[in-house]
Amino acid sequence: MTVFPLQYLVLPAPDPGSAGAVYFHSTGQVMRMPDEPALHLGPGAQLRLDSYFNLFSYGKWRTLCDLQSLVLQLSGQGTAMLEVICEGADGSKGLLYTGPVDLDAGTDIALPPPEDAYADGVIYVVLSAGQVPVVLRGAIFATTDAPRRIPRLALCITTFRREAAVRRTAGRIARFLDRSVFGDQMHLFVVDNGDSAALPEHPGISRIVNANLGGAGGFARGLLEAEAAGFSHVVFMDDDAAIHMEAIQRTYALLAMAHDANLAVAGAMVTTREPWRTWEVGARFDGRCRPQFSGVDLRLPDEVIALEIDSNRTACETTYGGWWFFAFSVASVMRYPFPFFVRGDDVNFSLANPFRIVTLNGVISVAEDFTDKESPLTWYLDLRSHMVHHMTLEKMERGALGVARIGVWFFLRNLVRFQYDTLAAILLAWEDVMRGPGFFDEHADMARRRTQIKALARTEEWRPLTMLDMKERVRFQAATGWKRHFFRVMGNGHLLPFFALWGNRVVVPPDQRAGYGLVWGAARITYLNTAGDMGFQTVHSKGRFLYLSARMIWILLRFLWRYRALRTAYRHAYPKMASVAFWRQKLGLVPLRGDKTHEA
Repeated sequence: MTVFPLQYLVLPAPDPGSAGAVYFHSTGQVMRMPDEPALHLGPGAQLRLDSYFNLFSYGKWRTLCDLQSLVLQLSGQGTAMLEVICEGADGSKGLLYTGPVDLDAGTDIALPPPEDAYADGVIYVVLSAGQVPVVLRGAIFATTDAPRRIPRLALCITTFRREAAVRRTAGRIARFLDRSVFGDQMHLFVVDNGDSAALPEHPGISRIVNANLGGAGGFARGLLEAEAAGFSHVVFMDDDAAIHMEAIQRTYALLAMAHDANLAVAGAMVTTREPWRTWEVGARFDGRCRPQFSGVDLRLPDEVIALEIDSNRTACETTYGGWWFFAFSVASVMRYPFPFFVRGDDVNFSLANPFRIVTLNGVISVAEDFTDKESPLTWYLDLRSHMVHHMTLEKMERGALGVARIGVWFFLRNLVRFQYDTLAAILLAWEDVMRGPGFFDEHADMARRRTQIKALARTEEWRPLTMLDMKERVRFQAATGWKRHFFRVMGNGHLLPFFALWGNRVVVPPDQRAGYGLVWGAARITYLNTAGDMGFQTVHSKGRFLYLSARMIWILLRFLWRYRALRTAYRHAYPKMASVAFWRQKLGLVPLRGDKTHEA
């Protein structure tokens, strides 16, 4: 039987800790040995692959690929009882197969199509050992359907002086290319913005020295190289590639089988602090970035199954994919990245091109907690991109007041936290947007602005806790009820006399930094990092409040007055600044005859 593999078994690390349940669930003794990529089932044990990494999201594959056939291949050691279960949106279950299997001989089981009640659901394997131990080494979902295309997939990584991380990543990908059934159709391009990376020698890996124009410039260069070399599809990835290599394999299979040539795959994300809880599974932009399916506990089968079913029903034209893992067709690219340097380039790229963006279980990255990365610079970069999306992309039009509201919202969120350094950076970002699209061309490397914003951060930089006064003073609770509303109206004390003398002094742990519960009624706020060994303090100041608020009002009025002219300038410049020709010139590359301008 000739089959096309869709999904392989993903195994946990030998000691997966609390995240082990994202790979499998069990009763009895089931474990992975340190020296063997297999799962060992003790006598009487049961293994259930109704997990985030190993269930088969049948509804997605059926919808996206018109899947007509499905084959299960198992390999290992011993004889076990096999059940293949399908589960629908309402929690009902059906049985696609049951019977003993000889894992030594290997199995090819043609599964019948699920009944209509389960057509949008998931399929998973349940394996039970008898009196003799069983070893499961492989489980593959495959199809006898022919792929619609054989993609040539370019893996693109942008790196800047993270030598150890990118070398580890290149080594992992080299080993993956050597063993993958699709490896000869893939190539890794490492765009080295710092000209410092030392990579393993491998025919499937190329290092490209590039000017440091941030992620936008790095990924634009990777896309240029992939397109010039004739690759049909591209994956943008982080330089630490904190993913299972199966994510690439699974993505390749979906791109090969999909009936929509514009299909793009966005990787989900979890954080190192909670690697079992979703940060986002796809995201949308509508004036702000809105992570989708945030907070799902990937250890719980019911939540995982609901995630896969619901995420197959939520297509939206404002969906975007983060560049920690984003796969797409080169032919779908009408616009190259806008020169944001970093932050927002992935959002704009997704919104500007006709991608059909989907997610898939197991295609997920692990990242450091975003709360530690938040700084005046990230707020500066975020506001610039948020406003520019609406002024460059016609479908995002929301008028002068709608775009101005974004800037005011950024300002107020930080005002009540006394993050005056960030407020200064936000106002600088707003003014830079008002300088027009030429500013982004002239400051594509962000060198001067990064230096200026670093100088702004007088208080909002991490310091050892020994340098901070950690003593708290909580005289009243204002997290809920009328007190909370009162302090919101009063600008969290900015409109109250002598507030610095009588307001609370609080310490905000990292898991509460995104919220405001502890902030209301505080005159001094200490923020802790994820590790709990560093922090910074912000303190109520009426003088900085009055000065920065006056600046904000003046900028707001000027922005409203000039909005139409600004929007016209951005819309006129955007096709050129998001083109092949722009990036070739900006990166100092020789123009190629027949270069696409993507100015259609």
